[in-house]
Amino acid sequence: MTYTKESFAQVLEVLADQCIVGSLHLRMTARISAALEDPSALESFYFPLALTVDAFYNSSILHLIRLFERDSASLTLHKLLRIAKANVQLFIAAPASRVLAAIAADEQRLASELEPLLSTLKARRDSYVAHLDQGHLLKASIQEVADLYPLSKKDIEKLWHAAVGMVGRYYLFFHDCEFHIDEVSGEEDMDWLLEALQEQEKNQYDHE
Repeated sequence: MTYTKESFAQVLEVLADQCIVGSLHLRMTARISAALEDPSALESFYFPLALTVDAFYNSSILHLIRLFERDSASLTLHKLLRIAKANVQLFIAAPASRVLAAIAADEQRLASELEPLLSTLKARRDSYVAHLDQGHLLKASIQEVADLYPLSKKDIEKLWHAAVGMVGRYYLFFHDCEFHIDEVSGEEDMDWLLEALQEQEKNQYDHE
């Protein structure tokens, strides 16, 4: 599993992109959900915005599943650690001992601390996110199936923090610079859109 500098850079870019898009969609979910806490403020737009929340949330979960997948043929965090261990010479910004120590710590975290959450995430994927398990879904609604495999907002955020931290760590070791998710545009645009919709709702109400 020998990689060139160019091919490993591509690995990092693909995984970084998954982190950026997926975590951005999770933050979009939080922003729109907060705006919908007062249904009257966006009453005319409540249904399409609720569907948007659902779409962003599902996209965030799908990106998370892709990153933590165990399939050896897929490009995942598990695959990243195996590639990094076999190509320590590629990391110009950190000594080999530091890279290997980081890999060992990340492997341990995946196998212990994060394992219960990852097992629940996998169960969700297999039941109704990536597949429709008829054994469950012919007997219960999707929400009832989701309740069988609970993942709180805090759990999802913990998994995203772990994924972004892991990719960011080897990105830094390789490129000697960090990739910054917070600099990705889109959130301010969403805030502007929500404010415009709230203003339109208010004007419509005032004219009635």
